[in-house]
Amino acid sequence: MGWGGFAGLTGDNVQHSHHALQICVADTGCIVEDEPGRRTGGPVLVVNARATHRLLPSARPVTLWYLDPQTRLARTLMTTRQASNRVWPATVPPERLSLDAILGALQPPTEALAEALGLTLGPAPVDARMADAVAWLHARGGEAISASAAAHATGLSVSRYLHRLRAYTGLPFRPYVRWLRILLAIESVLAGSSLTEAAHAAGFADAAHFSRTFRRHFGAAPLTVLGQVQPVSSRSQIVQAPGLTRQVR
Repeated sequence: MGWGGFAGLTGDNVQHSHHALQICVADTGCIVEDEPGRRTGGPVLVVNARATHRLLPSARPVTLWYLDPQTRLARTLMTTRQASNRVWPATVPPERLSLDAILGALQPPTEALAEALGLTLGPAPVDARMADAVAWLHARGGEAISASAAAHATGLSVSRYLHRLRAYTGLPFRPYVRWLRILLAIESVLAGSSLTEAAHAAGFADAAHFSRTFRRHFGAAPLTVLGQVQPVSSRSQIVQAPGLTRQVR
């Protein structure tokens, strides 16, 4: 959890919105269309967390980095002057943000990304109770989780818990749990589960329910993105498909 990387060709996709902050990298330039239809182009683009957008199809490979908003790097990016925009360009040579450059660095990937972007990471979040609350949700994966049970486990009233969770994650309780289920289902597919198995393990009613939810968050059907993925190494957690390389944490 925390970050993910993709390298390959991007196909057609519809307007979508996901919880992660996204960095698009391409030598020949990325083009992102936001919800009002404005297009922003450049070798390195940052798409704000939860911003509705569409990445235009590419004829050349692109690299995409996904950052959970709770990571120090995402929090640092969201405090920059440009973060009031849905999409903004970063003045960084794209080769510094390639998968090989970041995954080959000696430091953790988010720290390597921060260095490549010329950023000094801000302090880690200090709300230890909500950090524990989020970890509690993550650990329960596809279980049916109620807000009252989560609040009780955190030692807060339901109203206080819901308020603090939204302030900490940026999402209300139900959308945040749904996001965690999407991530769990993706990890299950990448580990070799069928779409139906992954959907059930993550708490979706069926594969169709997961597919609709995935498309709303990533702009394409899960089989289009994940259908031919094969693991390269269980240790590295890198997986490859034709035109696709992905590392999941």
